[in-house]
Parts: sequence; C-alpha cells; structure tokens
Amino acid sequence: MNNKTVIIVGGGPAGMMAAISASAKRDGVILIERNTSLGKKLLLTGGGRCNMTNACPEQDLIGHYSRTGEFLRDAFKVFGSKELLAFFGSRGLETGIEDDGKVFPVTGKASSVLGVLEKEIEISGVRMLRGKRVKNIIMKEGRAAGIVLEDGSEITGDKVIIASGGLSYSATGASGDGLSMAAGTGHTIIPPRPGLVPLDLEGSIPKDIEGLSVTPARITFRSGKMKYSSDKGSLIFTRSGISGPVTLLSSAKAVDWILRGKTVSVEIDMFPDKSPEEV
Repeated sequence: MNNKTVIIVGGGPAGMMAAISASAKRDGVILIERNTSLGKKLLLTGGGRCNMTNACPEQDLIGHYSRTGEFLRDAFKVFGSKELLAFFGSRGLETGIEDDGKVFPVTGKASSVLGVLEKEIEISGVRMLRGKRVKNIIMKEGRAAGIVLEDGSEITGDKVIIASGGLSYSATGASGDGLSMAAGTGHTIIPPRPGLVPLDLEGSIPKDIEGLSVTPARITFRSGKMKYSSDKGSLIFTRSGISGPVTLLSSAKAVDWILRGKTVSVEIDMFPDKSPEEV
C-alpha cells in the first residue's frame, strides 16, 4: 500500500463515518470489520429504531455525557446534531423529532440509517475488508504505519483510525480490542465503565412486577450523605431490577458510587407530578 492509505479499524457508525470523511480527501481508504456485515450494533439502537441524536441545545447534549462532555465540545462544534441531520437528509433519509427531543428515521427502522451509510461507503470507493480481525498496530518511529491481521498478514498505510468500539453487547462482536491496540501504541487508557445500563436491585419486588412500565417516574440514588435525583422519564421493571430511559440516563452516577465501594439505595417516585397528599 502507498503511504497515503488511511486504515480504519471497525465498521460501526464511527468507523463508517470516518471512512466516508477520509475518502473525500484520500483515494486509498480501507475499512476493516471483524464481522461479516457492517453496523451490527447500530441495528439494535433505540429498540431497533435508531435514536440518531437529540434536538436539544448543544450545551444540554454535552451535559448528558457527564465528565467526558467537555472533551466532546469541539467535535460537536464541527459536526453536531444539525450537521448529522443535514448529512442524512441530503441523502434522502427523512427524520422526525419526538416530544423528548429524540430524533428517529421516519421509517422507524435502524436499517434505514445503516443503508445510507453503506451506500455512501460504496459510492466513496472505500475498500472493505469484512470478517477480518485486527491483532495490533504497526508502529514506526513513533507513528502508526499499518496494522497486523489475526492471520499474520500486514497492511501498511499513512494513518490508522481505531473505531472498534467498547465492551458492550459482546454478541455483536464487541470485545474492547481497540483499547488494547491503543495501549500498545503508547496511549494511556482510562478504564472503561458502564454508562447507559439497566440496574439490578436486591429483593423480589422487581421480579413480581416485571414488565410494569411507569411514565413519568423519577429515580433518586442515595449513598451516605450523597444524593442524586434524575430528571423525569419512563421506567420499566425487569426481572432483576429497573430499566427504561430514566434508568439508563441515570445509571452512570450509581455505577460511579458502586465502583468507589459505596452502598447505593434507590428510591422510585412513580408520581413525580403529584404531592404526597394527592397520592
């Protein structure tokens, strides 16, 4: 390969968008995906509908990323929600905004979003390598110079982009390989932790009311003198605990306390718009 080749590891939304962007400036772009198809995890997002972004103000969007939000500010200024919707809209994908600001394709299918990305990959002339697992990054003089595949073969290039995702949804092929690859090049890795997850609760109550959905609801976490209350949102009881948007968006706080060795209690307000007397 010539030294102008850009190699992208990972065929999810980030990898596909990176390939599309790189192909506008480079002729040699290679996208490598360990699965035999692209965007496997994308098809699961938003309950199969694909929650593409949120129409809330940029500052509110940044706030939902907790401690990493400020790190993303510059990226959002270059390519935020408006730019994302313009990208897909110019390629024929219609979107709709729901009451909570969530943006979905009007088809209600994540496959519609994936279809746009796959078509753009094809039009852009990106070279695809499916079913190939990257083992590590080739380093020369302190710079990434290519990759080594699991079968031992090498692909050299001028740039390497790691977009292989994290550890969630291992059934889709997620393994966290990108973290070890990045560490191998000298990067410092912040240990990953759950961020948008359901929560398990002790006791039999969740199992007894499994499937019960409450809208609106508010969750309050307590640990010693510490307290955190969520915004209002939808909650659903699962066999082992709670899930739903309000749980997922609040879970990072509970996880943070738990990883610090704290005991966390949960209070669920099923009538956040009513006073105790009204209830």
